[in-house]
Amino acid sequence: MTVNGVAASLVRTATAAEKTGEVFFEQTVRTQNIKRVQMPADVSGVVAFLASDDAAFITGQIVVADGGSTRR
Repeated sequence: MTVNGVAASLVRTATAAEKTGEVFFEQTVRTQNIKRVQMPADVSGVVAFLASDDAAFITGQIVVADGGSTRR
């Protein structure tokens, strides 16, 4: 068994857009190296990899998928 996690930034979903407003998305993009809003597919690809046999020997990790926010 493996245990891993994904640390994402603000992901554009209907609920997030309704609760935060467009201004918050714009502020988040300014803090990232990748200058676009994060979409659900940006996170689901990482999750799919971690759940696949390709990641069978990876455990105890947090994969940061935040468009480069932590780098800045």
